[in-house]
Amino acid sequence: MFFLSRFISILVFAVLLSGVVQAQSVGTITGTVTDVASGEKLEAVQVHIPTLKLGVVSDEQGRFTIPNVPVGAHELRGDLIGYATATAVITVIAGETVTVALQMNPSALYLDEVVVTGTAFKEAPISMTYAVAVVGREKMAEQGSPQAVDFFKNLGASHGVIGERSSWYNAGQAATLTESIANVNLRGLGASRTLVLINSRRQTYVPARLIGGRFVDVNVIPSIALDRIEVLKEGASAIYGSDAVAGVANFLTRSDFEGFEISGAHEHFAGAGDTNIGAIWGGKLGNAHAVISAEWMGRQALPSTERDYLLQPWHGGGQRLGWSSLGNPGTFAIGAPAPWTAAIHAPRCEEFGGFRES
Repeated sequence: MFFLSRFISILVFAVLLSGVVQAQSVGTITGTVTDVASGEKLEAVQVHIPTLKLGVVSDEQGRFTIPNVPVGAHELRGDLIGYATATAVITVIAGETVTVALQMNPSALYLDEVVVTGTAFKEAPISMTYAVAVVGREKMAEQGSPQAVDFFKNLGASHGVIGERSSWYNAGQAATLTESIANVNLRGLGASRTLVLINSRRQTYVPARLIGGRFVDVNVIPSIALDRIEVLKEGASAIYGSDAVAGVANFLTRSDFEGFEISGAHEHFAGAGDTNIGAIWGGKLGNAHAVISAEWMGRQALPSTERDYLLQPWHGGGQRLGWSSLGNPGTFAIGAPAPWTAAIHAPRCEEFGGFRES
């Protein structure tokens, strides 16, 4: 017991002695930082000793304190954006506090060359009220537009929109794409020149090149999940790139939806009809919030042969003639020995807005 208590006493004495030696080998630096011209106290100045990697940030009164600084001479620096670096050589004495007053001179920031291009327009087109169209789900419901493709068909700035059963645009790629794909074609510059975003993020293009270039299929977005559609009807290639020459369509979803909602619509007429069914669920999944939505849309085919007023009897002779599946409106040709060697012209083509190409 005697040796153990003596050993503990020696150990405690050694620890105390080490603390005394350490206290005698370091000191403290304190002070303030001010503007040399106005005398204003400067906040958020980085006061540090680069060689020791010791430093603090001045408070709202411009004060700072750096403890446990080794004894000796050190260079103290103060750095703040908009001011030139202030330096001071400080000699730290063991166990003592050194007070210093740093004064900083304002300094201009030197940036790289900035080129500003002006125009004769009084106001930039992108900031004008008609440049952006924002439509929420309530407004779309009032317009009777349950699908995004319906909205863009009614948008004046959109031209050449596809999205119905029109197999002409992918007749050669039937195995790759379905007829249900739809696009956005602002200002008629081509679907590949309109950027489509979902929640402000780019999306994957359809896996084949169609007429007008590759584009994002907007029919993959369930309409029940849409909160609003924002359409920039002016070119935005300077911000987004060449795929936004015609404009940008941003689809924003109901990311904060909670609960369960189901919707359905059916439009029927003799021989055909459209059906649309959608559902959305939102709620908590652990610490996260999840929203799941799905939608199905179907359209019944309506061949022209099911409408009597579209069928006109043929009174001529020959078995080479019959109903044609080419053109809208349909066309037929009369010729011999092969019927397609003669010139073909769709009847009433110009009356339907077409033009004679050959």
